[in-house]
Amino acid sequence: MSLEFGRQNNEGLPKKEPLLIQTVDNVIKEVLLETTPLTVDKIRKRQGMTVRNVRREGEDPEPDIDLETEKSIGEALDRAGQKYGIAFQVYSEHNNFTTGSRPPYHPLALDPIDNTDELVKKLSNFYVTPWTVLGVYDLDNTPIGAGAVNLAHPNDSFITRNGKNYHHTITDFESKDDIEFSEEPLVESVQDSGLVIAAYRAKEKYDSQFNRYFSKTKEERQASSTIISTGGNYIYVPIALGSVHVYIAPIEPYEEVFAGLPFLLAAGGEVRIIPTEGESTRIKNFQPELQKERANLLLASRSNKLLDQLEEYYRERREELKP
Repeated sequence: MSLEFGRQNNEGLPKKEPLLIQTVDNVIKEVLLETTPLTVDKIRKRQGMTVRNVRREGEDPEPDIDLETEKSIGEALDRAGQKYGIAFQVYSEHNNFTTGSRPPYHPLALDPIDNTDELVKKLSNFYVTPWTVLGVYDLDNTPIGAGAVNLAHPNDSFITRNGKNYHHTITDFESKDDIEFSEEPLVESVQDSGLVIAAYRAKEKYDSQFNRYFSKTKEERQASSTIISTGGNYIYVPIALGSVHVYIAPIEPYEEVFAGLPFLLAAGGEVRIIPTEGESTRIKNFQPELQKERANLLLASRSNKLLDQLEEYYRERREELKP
């Protein structure tokens, strides 16, 4: 049984005010329009760089480019907030800060460059490239909107507005030209031939956890299915698009959830946290107190049936491994 994480039931919350939705949408688009070319230019100049890790062991690298991009996005958020009369408490991957002139401060989760490690590679693959992702929440911590840009293919961005996901041409500010995501058929079983699994396996400690607890998944999946080694805030966009069907993330930092979460929720999907013991929980709103914490296991998908199957595999395997 999966319980609600935070609130027991978000479905009964009042709808967002249209003016607030439009204000957040305008801010997101203006910030992405202003900062994306700067970020892309920095990335192109630094391709092949070796990132500088100055954080705790096992954390994502924190090179200068991340901090520079965070600063430029923060400054753009401040300008747009002043223009539209909205202020933000920004929870970034590296620093927390406020923007705008005065309270109330709407929570904003920011990942200035997700997949920084990919700076050492050619920017070509849709799945594994640097992205900018941000998610905006209401004062009750429920989603208002979000934006994301694949920095390898920056002409189009991805926008969440009023509970729906859209493609947005980043150089055209007018929202009337946004195109809603088309509904893709659900993939609801590990045995489905078209299954695409995302699992961050670039470091041994994550890869060993995946191999240890999801050996049955690897055995039962079809040869034509795919496991891609990636993850983080941006992965919720490919899941919402239907190009990735499930994300399996042992030892997942919660700071890798909240910027991209609104995309999956708008697609009717679910983020499920599986503890070592006890019932699983669902994340359906922002939890700032968890930003520096880690989940034992995170599963994310548009399909509850697929999540149920994977959770069962995990629990069965844990029982098998008990002394």
